[in-house]
Amino acid sequence: MKKGLLEFLIISSIFGSIFGVGIVSGQEALQMFIETPFPTAPKIAGYVILLMIVAFVILDYSAMIKPKSFVDIIVKKNNVLKLAVQFFFVLLSFVGLTLMFAGAGSVLNGVTGANVFIGSLILSIFICIIGIGGSQAILKLFNFAVPLVIVICLGTAMYGLFNPNIVILKSALIKVEYSTLSYFLPILYVFYCASLLVTVLVPIASRIRHRKVIARGTIATGIIFFLASSAVCFALIKFQTTVEYTDLPMLEVARYLSPVLGGIYLVALVCGIISSPSAIIFGMINFFSTFDNKYLKNRKIVVPILCLLALLASQVGFSKIIALAVPTIGSISMLICVTIIINYIRTLRNDGFKDERY
Repeated sequence: MKKGLLEFLIISSIFGSIFGVGIVSGQEALQMFIETPFPTAPKIAGYVILLMIVAFVILDYSAMIKPKSFVDIIVKKNNVLKLAVQFFFVLLSFVGLTLMFAGAGSVLNGVTGANVFIGSLILSIFICIIGIGGSQAILKLFNFAVPLVIVICLGTAMYGLFNPNIVILKSALIKVEYSTLSYFLPILYVFYCASLLVTVLVPIASRIRHRKVIARGTIATGIIFFLASSAVCFALIKFQTTVEYTDLPMLEVARYLSPVLGGIYLVALVCGIISSPSAIIFGMINFFSTFDNKYLKNRKIVVPILCLLALLASQVGFSKIIALAVPTIGSISMLICVTIIINYIRTLRNDGFKDERY
């Protein structure tokens, strides 16, 4: 695969995994960057920098050691710890799918008034079909959906932010009482997102032959991610009095600006909601393929079961799942990411950091 295509694969995989629902919908952006202490811009910058550092480490380390599965970049020998890591990532994938299905239900409910379960059911069936189609079908989806989502999301946010005909709402007067946990939410969110990337980036690293490709891919992703996330967050701040109690605040911003723009943004939101669970399924397909058990290897069995369980759990509600998942899973994810970084540093001490082919 050509270098330019590999960089695009890195960009689309990272965006497809974590940008699709949380930032495009505006819900995670609102909870993690706006309704938490400290200025918004430094939090976004810190989030992007830390996330890209972890993404670089995952890719570079995986390309160096060529692990059989993502578990090998975390634990190498201890079978008990390996089992615990496997359980955590299956749980993480389940929570991620649940979150995406809940988001789909909220979208359909907000647009048509239909029962939330119907939207979740439609997405679960679609993701199940894509997952059964295999890894190549998912990568093709990334290549189509991610550029569309970025352009529409960034364009809408910028239009709302700089449109002189839109009166700036007095959102600064809203007083938020911060809990102790809210001071740690942004950093926990970094590691929650980073852990979602592990199962996706480790298989991709096997295609990469040069460290420069990883560096270019992660730097480009970081720049685009910072611009898009900043535009979304500052648009939400401007319209905070209108959207703060909604499940899909950025869709409400788009509708406020124009019904036509609301329809266009809905397309981006749907693409994002499809790409994120597809990334999770991509990681799970590669993970279960490493087992000797013929049933676990069979994606026609594993994917429908994961989708069905996540569909049932998604009825808890989109915003509630985000509020519950990030603090709990983010704490464990921090420990896992720190372990990956330590393993990476130890490997570099032995092999050295040279700009060479793997």
